Amino acid sequence: MNALWVEVLEQRLQRFNHIFQLAANHSPLYKTKYAHLRGHQFDYLESIQAIPLTSRAELLNGSSYLLTGANPQGYFESSGTSGSILHAYPDISFEKAQAFGSYLDLWMGLTSAKIESAAVALAYEMTPIGMRFQQALQSCGVMVIPTGLRSTVCSPQRTLEIICRTKPQAIFSRPLELLRYGDVLESEGKIKEIGVQKLFYLGETMSEQKWRRIEQVWGNADLYGHYGLTEVDTGLHTCLLKNYHEPLNPFVHFEILDKHCNEISDNIEAGEIVISTLHDAAAPLLRYQTGDLARRVKCACGSKAPAYQILGRKQDGVQFLGQTIFPYQIENIIFSIPEVGNEYQLVIEGSGDLSIRIEIAIDCSISKAQLKEKVMQAIPHFLKQITSVEVYEWGAIANKLGIAKKKGAQFVDLRGTKVEDRSKELCINVIDFAF
Repeated sequence: MNALWVEVLEQRLQRFNHIFQLAANHSPLYKTKYAHLRGHQFDYLESIQAIPLTSRAELLNGSSYLLTGANPQGYFESSGTSGSILHAYPDISFEKAQAFGSYLDLWMGLTSAKIESAAVALAYEMTPIGMRFQQALQSCGVMVIPTGLRSTVCSPQRTLEIICRTKPQAIFSRPLELLRYGDVLESEGKIKEIGVQKLFYLGETMSEQKWRRIEQVWGNADLYGHYGLTEVDTGLHTCLLKNYHEPLNPFVHFEILDKHCNEISDNIEAGEIVISTLHDAAAPLLRYQTGDLARRVKCACGSKAPAYQILGRKQDGVQFLGQTIFPYQIENIIFSIPEVGNEYQLVIEGSGDLSIRIEIAIDCSISKAQLKEKVMQAIPHFLKQITSVEVYEWGAIANKLGIAKKKGAQFVDLRGTKVEDRSKELCINVIDFAF
């Protein structure tokens, strides 16, 4: 273990003891939960496993983790695309924005690349995400173009019109929208004239092949990514080798736990991400079960911080013939085939079989039948017997200028769905706009 990381861990232990006492004495959620440990000082980080975990269910049941007497700067909610809405009280102070801006500048090389403008195509309503990136970018001298996300005020069509007029050098959005926007602009021959240099994504699990596609459709712009949750207000960042790394600071601590809630220390087994927020905030969360799965990996990028591969939410994994499959695994297969377009859908039929709905790429040179056969050949052998492939024209699966109901990289589970409700469940967009 390198000296820098040892120092960070020592600082995290100090921060943990400080935040633990605050929570144990002043948080309605933790006063009872940690009553038996109140006043306890932890001698090393491994010993925090004696502390009960905090579950999403506790927050969903109305347990308040807001410190008594705290006056938060704002109230926000998660989007609820996972089926659950959680409240959050993030730090949206100017000081936090400056620190985040400096972090982005150093990580993405904004100043060295002379990035002067950025479109923030992220949600602003009831989430701090859009606001946070706007404040951070402005603090390091970048002009922000706030188009928002999933909005009827600034629709996807309007967002693209603004991007074409302003020609931002960077775009911040979700992977689904980055692919859709890039597809439309590429079909109109406008990608090169915009000249985007840097892209940033968050909010979805990213397969390696999707990463490459986003970079390619935007003219090989540099892509950066972030993993986090609204209620946690911090997260992991990607490196150039497409792995996620912990930040080199003492304000958050990560654990990977197996199904028995024991710490996983190797680079083989996957487990649940558990986060403790260690910055002074109105609503700290300790040993919070995110519901997301990851595994530690070795990374050659040179970072001193641990690296991870994000697999997705536990609830996203589906059993097929005794093996758990995550959407990103299928996505990685179909996106490795150049003739497959960027819009797709993974459907679990009522029978439990898997239907893969794909579109042909804009410049596809083979027939639909040939493409179908090519995809089937790439499917793992054990899945072939329960998998079918449907091939559509480019843009036929979903209007690329519509507003999607959910994030990308998810299964559409039709098991238990009535026949008359099938078409509704297969509708990717909640609102459609004409090209």
